[in-house]
Amino acid sequence: MVIYTNHASWWDGVTYVLLAKHLYPFHRVYTPVDADVFGKYGFIAKIGAFAVTQNSRRGALEFISGSKAVFSLEDGLLVVAAQGRFADPRERPLACGAGIAHLPDHVSDIVFIPLAIEYPFWLEKQPEMLLKFGQPVDGNELAALPVRDRLAMLEGALAAQMDQLATLSIARDAQAFDIWLQGSMGVNPVYDAWRRLVSKVRGQDFNAGHGTSR
Repeated sequence: MVIYTNHASWWDGVTYVLLAKHLYPFHRVYTPVDADVFGKYGFIAKIGAFAVTQNSRRGALEFISGSKAVFSLEDGLLVVAAQGRFADPRERPLACGAGIAHLPDHVSDIVFIPLAIEYPFWLEKQPEMLLKFGQPVDGNELAALPVRDRLAMLEGALAAQMDQLATLSIARDAQAFDIWLQGSMGVNPVYDAWRRLVSKVRGQDFNAGHGTSR
């Protein structure tokens, strides 16, 4: 299985780790990272990153060999930021790197899962982390198509999820999501302690959030 995503933020790598923790607790995430970035931040190798030289034949070979190595592991989970660069989630047309479209030539019986990611600010001082999965795309069916058509199909499947997630993001309805993690709310500990005290004196329930309880 390959989970492939848009590349909304530097935090995507952390999102991948959290994703595995909540959905695939017996797996470890591996993800290709630009070789230049890999060289700057050595710690990312410890969370499953492997280096790929961008925009080169060498990089294509590194991506294929690294992906095959992940597939050979019993606990390996390959997650790919398919755009290969940071991009606003509203950017259209969506353009993904061709590497994922070549995988069916090298690995049989794989499926591609599109995953849209956004980090919008809603009501609190910290952003939300929103994820939306699409239906699996069969790698064996892709293998029968020209690479260009494969890439177009994968891009279309991911763009559809990104569009749907954009609608949900704009609506700001937390009830439309399954909530895995709940971040802290409020302004700061001292001010929130005062607000809590005032609410207690008034006989009111205290909610640190800026909106209704979630």
